Amino acid sequence: MTEYPDKINNEDHLEELLSRPGAELTKMFSRAKGDIMFLGISGKIGPSLAKMARRACENTGEKKRILGVALQIDPEQQKCFGKMGIETIQGDLLDKDFIESLPAFRNIFFLAGMKFGSVENLP
Repeated sequence: MTEYPDKINNEDHLEELLSRPGAELTKMFSRAKGDIMFLGISGKIGPSLAKMARRACENTGEKKRILGVALQIDPEQQKCFGKMGIETIQGDLLDKDFIESLPAFRNIFFLAGMKFGSVENLP
């Protein structure tokens, strides 16, 4: 069982805890075949999940390509992803041509969502 501290010191400490893979997750990634794509990586949980996946793969020695896709990716966040070896692509997941242009990946996490009240932006 994972133990957590009584106090979280700062945002970096929180992110480290959120992206720490447990033994079960590390085992899952050791068995998963192929690379990993996160659609909607810039959302609330996307960055932590992608970092967790990268860390789990590193724990197993697996060399997997991890790609994050989002409509908008903050430049600082993109730099952080790059330092961790997570590639990023910006594009509209509602654009069929963009979706068809994405590379084929075996493992896809669909994290994309729509903010409440944003239905007027649908095609």
